[in-house]
Amino acid sequence: MRIFLGFLILFFLSLPTFAQVQVSGRILDLDQKPISNVSISYKKIGQSAILGYSRSGADGSFSLTLAASGVDSVILDLNHLSYKRRTLTIPNRSATYAYMLEPGDERLKEIVVTNRPISQRKDTLIYQVGAFTNRQDRVIADIIRKLPGIEMNGNQILYQGKPIQKFKVNNLDLMEGRYNMITNNLPADAVKNVEVIENDQPIRILDSIEFSDRATINLELKEFTTTGTGKVGLGASHFLWNLNLTPMTFGKKMQMLNSIQTNNIGHNVASDLQPFYSGSGMVSRNPEFGDGPEFIHVQEVSTPGFDEKKWLNNKIFLASSNILRKFTNEVELKANLSYYDDSQRQQGYTSTYLYTADETLHLTEDVDNRFRINAFDGGLLVEKNAKQIFLRNSLRYRKHWNSDRGNLIFNADQTIQQQKAHTDEALQNDLNIARLFGKQMVNFNSSIRYQRTPQRLTVTPGQFEDLINNGNPYAGLTQRVDYTGFRWNNGIQLSRAVGSWRFTPGVEVNYEKSSLNTDITTATSTGNQALEKPYINDMDNNRLHAVANLGIQRNSDRWKFSMALPYNFYAFDLQQQGMNVLEKETQHTFNPSVNLNFLLNSNHDFAATASRKTNFAGFDNLYSGYLLTQYRNLQRYDARILRTINNAFNLQYNVKNPLKARFASLGYAFTLAERDHTFAAQLDALGRSTTTILNQDGQNLRHQFQIYGSTFIRPLKTILKLYGNLGWGVADYYINGEYAKFRDQSQAGTFELVSTFSSAVNTSYKATVGNIRNSMAGGMTNHIFYHNHFLHLAFAPGETHIFSISPSLYDNNTESQRNQFFLDANYRYRIKKWKTDIDVSFQNILNNNSYLRQFNSTYELIQSSFTLRPRQILISTSFKF
Repeated sequence: MRIFLGFLILFFLSLPTFAQVQVSGRILDLDQKPISNVSISYKKIGQSAILGYSRSGADGSFSLTLAASGVDSVILDLNHLSYKRRTLTIPNRSATYAYMLEPGDERLKEIVVTNRPISQRKDTLIYQVGAFTNRQDRVIADIIRKLPGIEMNGNQILYQGKPIQKFKVNNLDLMEGRYNMITNNLPADAVKNVEVIENDQPIRILDSIEFSDRATINLELKEFTTTGTGKVGLGASHFLWNLNLTPMTFGKKMQMLNSIQTNNIGHNVASDLQPFYSGSGMVSRNPEFGDGPEFIHVQEVSTPGFDEKKWLNNKIFLASSNILRKFTNEVELKANLSYYDDSQRQQGYTSTYLYTADETLHLTEDVDNRFRINAFDGGLLVEKNAKQIFLRNSLRYRKHWNSDRGNLIFNADQTIQQQKAHTDEALQNDLNIARLFGKQMVNFNSSIRYQRTPQRLTVTPGQFEDLINNGNPYAGLTQRVDYTGFRWNNGIQLSRAVGSWRFTPGVEVNYEKSSLNTDITTATSTGNQALEKPYINDMDNNRLHAVANLGIQRNSDRWKFSMALPYNFYAFDLQQQGMNVLEKETQHTFNPSVNLNFLLNSNHDFAATASRKTNFAGFDNLYSGYLLTQYRNLQRYDARILRTINNAFNLQYNVKNPLKARFASLGYAFTLAERDHTFAAQLDALGRSTTTILNQDGQNLRHQFQIYGSTFIRPLKTILKLYGNLGWGVADYYINGEYAKFRDQSQAGTFELVSTFSSAVNTSYKATVGNIRNSMAGGMTNHIFYHNHFLHLAFAPGETHIFSISPSLYDNNTESQRNQFFLDANYRYRIKKWKTDIDVSFQNILNNNSYLRQFNSTYELIQSSFTLRPRQILISTSFKF
């Protein structure tokens, strides 16, 4: 805590002081009409580095803070695509001006700072890939994860702490959010620059209508080309293979990416198909195309939180084809197909302590699971993104079918077998149309979806004997679940500017229908028996959701304000086993939200958001019959509407100096969830739980502080990154009839260093420290402390040889296994003539066989030991297309 507060003090003391020089005025055309979106930037005389910038508003007004100390005058540049550029010399003092621009087709010239790794062009930061590349880097993901100001949350890219909203190559978005397939396979030397477009509005019709606080990444290639990555590898431990053939073409009007991959080395290539964004914003806000509800599970062991190649026991085959065609009328056509077949094995041991007010229960589970996952996805998208019209229609289909088997030894003496079959099939079409009529925009959205998810879980021997079989042991039970859902959402909005304000009224009508049919069948000495009430569900649900919303916006040079005032009307109808449980029950809610952004200058900005939203639980939480979710959890809910009011407040401060490669942000988040219900768990002597819902108010409260900073030390060719977070919260629950509160406090920090100071030696180091304290029912407390260290050293004695070693240390306060040390190594030989690499990789040289981790839930303390992959060697060759 002292370290965290000390860092905060140093952080604020290091912020620059601001000179109070304010330049303002208006930009007009020759007819004395205001010109909006004029870029106004300034720099010192005789220098090329931009010191700050602003934009003119709808009325042509602008305001710019000058922070150029030690000079009498500065250079002011006025730029607009439709007018001739104008450059002036003005005194370095506060004043008000009026400037006129002549019509003309002015091409924007890049403002380049000579030999700097980062340059700036208006709202675009340009990272020169060559400045951040070392001899070991092969694909563009190796570069992106090092760039100052950019973070990687797993494979998701964040800029200044927020996920990016678009990922493009040569200004085209081929993959629609599934950009991992590109970043992990596009050769780094094919990319000239990584561009970050700040506050980007990717929908052109909204350019002066809706403010965006998110960034877009665009990869500028050195040429329009066909490129890509290929890899073939064989290895031993048991027989290992790795094949990756991913050619890609990036032309001016056509882009294509095809990939065939298969391996059993622990690389989960299916994650390359994960979308990190879909439609968003005023005119393309569509429901997520997510997985259907999954009611049943095979008991698993918690996976390690580090490199999956050390622990994922897999056999996967993947094929993917993606194409984009851009036509001359600004219409884009995109199509994609993908399929993968993945077999995984998961082995480990779990020790669980369950805390009630009166006693502590302890159970152990020795787990050996096998998973088989098949997935097919396809999509077709047509989009026209023009200044006066936006049209987008997306048709998507998905079918996933899984088969899981679990062998478990409970408390060291009882063998339990689990078999699960699960299919998830969905078809969804999203249509978005927006059109400008003068100053008014009309927007229409429509989304329709059908989904079916049959599921089945068989457990041998049977569980919950007291509830299900009069206390007598029996052979087994099968839980069957059939879920189908239909959803149709429609909305229309009008948006009109009134002076500097914009008002957007709109209405939505959303209809949802679903059915849930479940039953439990037992296998006893007398044969199979289908259980009656209360072990069956036969539900038909209908929900109508109507929304009347008013959006209010006001944008100026420095301030961006928006407010949403939606009134919601709900009508519910629920039938359970042919009887009306909820008949035309209605609810009314008001869910306001406010967003405020303040641009102090080009380097400093603040953002604040506040919202209050009432949610009603989905139909999957309305069943009143018992449902076996996994072998030791049987639950049912009251057939009533569950309401939760979510209150949220977020505050963020961002500071950056791109030309000096310095970025930092500080954020605070507050959330309060107020429930009209409380979950209650009843545990038996074996730790098996029966979950119900009580008609008692409850809440979840949490505070969170986050801090981030990064810089590039150019003389040392070293990148430094620092992350920190501090959080605390409380949640209430019932356990064995007793009221309890779960309290947690957490502090965590990460330091990262990447150095390419010498062409012969490259170094990266990452350290993560965390401290977690929890209190649970009966006054029980738990303390978890951990610190993890990762080092990578690469030695390149010549242009064709690279040796690298990667030691890592995981240390915690768990007595049974305090620390674990891992060591990997790699040798690479470069065949320059063929531009081909030969790699010899050694994984888990010390042959660690398990990894232990510890974590909490509301009333559980879980210690899990996961079986790792054994020592292995892999020889592979990598090449470019």
